[in-house]
Amino acid sequence: QTDLEKALCDIWVSVLGIEQVGITDHFFKIGGNSILAMQLVHKISEQQSINIKVYDLFKFPTIKQLLEYTTKEESVEIPKLSERITPLSFSQQR
Repeated sequence: QTDLEKALCDIWVSVLGIEQVGITDHFFKIGGNSILAMQLVHKISEQQSINIKVYDLFKFPTIKQLLEYTTKEESVEIPKLSERITPLSFSQQR
């Protein structure tokens, strides 16, 4: 386990009030509900600076899934335009 996984397990334990949590435990099957989900998301963002939404927890209910979702790199490729100068529109010329 990584330090982040251990930290998230500790947060889940404190929110759920149980003794132990694994990274593959389903949040809602081990006692979680929507109110606890809000508390969990708040604590995670506060302590680990990971920005997730309550909706994300419903979609990714295990620590493993949540980390895979939050750590994947999303990049948008912006194609480079040609070097030529494009003419101004009539509105831009005014």
